Amino acid sequence: MAYPYLAEYSYWALFIVLFAESLGLPLPGEAFLVASVFFVLHGQMHIVWVAIVAILAAILGDNTGYMIGRWGGRRLIVRYGGCIGITAEHLAKTERFFVRFGAEIVIVARFIPLLR
Repeated sequence: MAYPYLAEYSYWALFIVLFAESLGLPLPGEAFLVASVFFVLHGQMHIVWVAIVAILAAILGDNTGYMIGRWGGRRLIVRYGGCIGITAEHLAKTERFFVRFGAEIVIVARFIPLLR
């Protein structure tokens, strides 16, 4: 899946996918990173630029996601959550869960792709 996008857009494709994945979208960031190494081995990308792009995309995506949550978070979920099936009851239950287990869940979920 990553191959045609990396072949066509190289560093931009890597940046966009890693940024969006770090932001919270369920995209195959690891697959793009591994595919980028394949391109490095075949001389089509440079490892230093792959590392720089990957680091910047991850940091910017994480920070953008944090800012969205920090400044809009609960208000956005209350306003638009119904569009994706999040009810007030779901939100209250989730908030109670994170009050109780928040730190542990965040640490563990970071290493499980679909839970990020």
